[in-house]
Amino acid sequence: MSETSPGHRIAHKAESHLKFQALSSAEVSHSLCTLQQILQSSFGPRGKMHLLHNNKGGHGTFTSATSRLLGSLSLQSPVVRLITSAIQGHLTIYSDGGKIVGLLALYSIIGGLQLNARRRLVVEIQDRLAKVALEYLKSETCPCKVPIDVSREVETRKAVSSIVSSRPGCLLFGPDLAHITALLVDAFKKTKLSQDMAGSRMDQFSNDSHIVYVCREGCSPLESHVLEGVLFQMTDLPLNSHRIVESLRRTDPIRIALVNISMAGDSGEFMDVRYELEGGDPDWLEEVACERMMTWSRELIGQGTVRIVACQKVIHPAVKRYLQQHDVLVLDRLGLTTFTALSKLAGTLD
Repeated sequence: MSETSPGHRIAHKAESHLKFQALSSAEVSHSLCTLQQILQSSFGPRGKMHLLHNNKGGHGTFTSATSRLLGSLSLQSPVVRLITSAIQGHLTIYSDGGKIVGLLALYSIIGGLQLNARRRLVVEIQDRLAKVALEYLKSETCPCKVPIDVSREVETRKAVSSIVSSRPGCLLFGPDLAHITALLVDAFKKTKLSQDMAGSRMDQFSNDSHIVYVCREGCSPLESHVLEGVLFQMTDLPLNSHRIVESLRRTDPIRIALVNISMAGDSGEFMDVRYELEGGDPDWLEEVACERMMTWSRELIGQGTVRIVACQKVIHPAVKRYLQQHDVLVLDRLGLTTFTALSKLAGTLD
């Protein structure tokens, strides 16, 4: 075995290669037709479920959703990769209509290749047809657009029920379908602005709020319910967590201390001081920062009103342990998204 220096590569860098692939080649045509069959067979109310599994091994995917369908495919053709990336970009913006966009693109490409005409002419014709189609879809005479008055409960539930029942993987019927439909309508009303919500707490964060679906195996659909608030994971619950939660339920209102800087003791941003270090062991800085945070925690506990301390970054274990011993729920490593949502929920952000 030969020794290698830390700065040398163990394996040589592979050279880049250019692969020329004609759009009219048999390989590209076969890939386009296969992708078209996959999307077409899972499209519409009678669409089928697909079980995807790589021939090299790995887990299988059983779905009809476009995002999971495209994410589970192992694609080699650059043309097909370009089309799937465009579909996924459409799904990222609009969250729906992926199959329609994919099928329209594939039908246009395959149909254009089958025409005995110049490519430039085919592109101009398809560009003109796309503009005509968009004008028709935006017009009031398009039968694809169904007006729904969301203020009418019965009409909204019928529309949602028809969408949910058309999903081949849901398999919801009778009371289960009615219950899930009612929950979806309820969640929609709680996350969207309406005139009835003006002036309430909901109008402060409903513009960027979203619904998170948490699935549990072995439970009936009738056991599903909608909860308002911010959802995040707690990986290190203290031993007295049940007592803390029970005390929070009896507290009204619950006061929260929000910290958007690091409380790990590895930086001086928590302290409003200036310091100089000349030689010696720099570990004393962490001790000073930790002591400053402990003083702040004692003042917080002394007030007796704050029951939750939430930090966007990391809290020092000693500080966390001290707060938990005094029945304070400690939340750290929340991240910017969760911390912003929690701040809006607590009323600290407009």
